[in-house]
Amino acid sequence: MRVVLFSLCAAMIWGGPLCEQVLRVHSPALRGWQMFSGQGLGVLQARFFVVREGGAYEPLDRYALSARGAPLPPRADRRIKDEEAAHKIARKLCPLLGPDADVRMELQSSTRFGWKTLTDGTANECTRPKQSAPRGAAR
Repeated sequence: MRVVLFSLCAAMIWGGPLCEQVLRVHSPALRGWQMFSGQGLGVLQARFFVVREGGAYEPLDRYALSARGAPLPPRADRRIKDEEAAHKIARKLCPLLGPDADVRMELQSSTRFGWKTLTDGTANECTRPKQSAPRGAAR
């Protein structure tokens, strides 16, 4: 009985990936194996650029620019938690580059099907109006 039960479990464990990945057969009874299928969703990736004369985009290292000799930037600026926090970081870079700075940001969010673009880098973050908090929202 143990041998039969073990063999059945082993067949399910090996059969799912075999059917899905080798034979290309999708079956609800024999599920494929996927490692960490739901992890890493909603992670934000931001890239900052300064637009030079002539329209050339030059990548910005926000850590090197904002640190000013400090080993690490403030804790709040290390991890971007949402879209408004990314815009806030971009606006903090503007005064460091001068009064006529043109800072652009490309912001993407990870999804189950790849990266979704939230901000495409076409707008100058230094002239972008601040978002006001909705009424009744905690500050």
